[in-house]
Amino acid sequence: MSVSAAYNYTGQCADRATMGRIDGSNFQTPVSGGKVLHTIDLTAPEVFHYSAEIDTDDDPKKAPDTQVLDTSKVKYKGEQALHLRGTPAAKSNPSINPAEPNPYIGGLGVNFPASPVTLTANDYVQIRVFPTTSAALILEIYEDDGGNPNEIDKYPANYWLPKKDDDFYKAVVQLKPTGKWQTISIPLSKFVDWNKKTSCSTPIPGINENVGNGKFDPKKGEAMAFQLTFVSDSWGPAVKEVYVGQEVKFIRKGGEKK
Repeated sequence: MSVSAAYNYTGQCADRATMGRIDGSNFQTPVSGGKVLHTIDLTAPEVFHYSAEIDTDDDPKKAPDTQVLDTSKVKYKGEQALHLRGTPAAKSNPSINPAEPNPYIGGLGVNFPASPVTLTANDYVQIRVFPTTSAALILEIYEDDGGNPNEIDKYPANYWLPKKDDDFYKAVVQLKPTGKWQTISIPLSKFVDWNKKTSCSTPIPGINENVGNGKFDPKKGEAMAFQLTFVSDSWGPAVKEVYVGQEVKFIRKGGEKK
């Protein structure tokens, strides 16, 4: 697997700048003979949106008031899609985690109070993308390990990341414009357990809190959440743009029973 170069991140836990980062071109093959276990409609009413914010009205306190990410439902090159467009917020922006190693723009997600299927580490997540600029998507999966099986424990004061008992997995997919739709199928084994403690000895909220059991093991009827965060491939004011297919699919290779 080819790993793209790290972003320009040299803060505490700098190893996080490369963890989970994959080149999307290595996974542009649909899962052969796979069985779709679950489908997420990114245009459904329950999908929520989030974004870094900047100050555009010159108030004395320079408080952020305008989202940097624009999203719209469109039909693009023959496919129903979401159009994501924006520029990354500055590293010092108060609306984002100061330890965040990615040039953050914004994203969307959906919560499942009770997952209708059993998902295992042998599954894939499949998305369709049409990037018109080089950029990256962070695929994030939250799953319940304890507490209320119908809830993901998220903490608003900690950038809505897990508070306890739950695992947070992600893969950062490098996107390159090819002038066509791309099907990317990512094995769950490529996702990184983001809130599990690593070699970084400094405890940093939202980065290495060591919560959950370290396994992707949501069972049928347990809570799960999926988020898709759009980030730039570099810090700076360049506009980034991608079209994302309306459906995200969870697929079991070969459709074998477990």
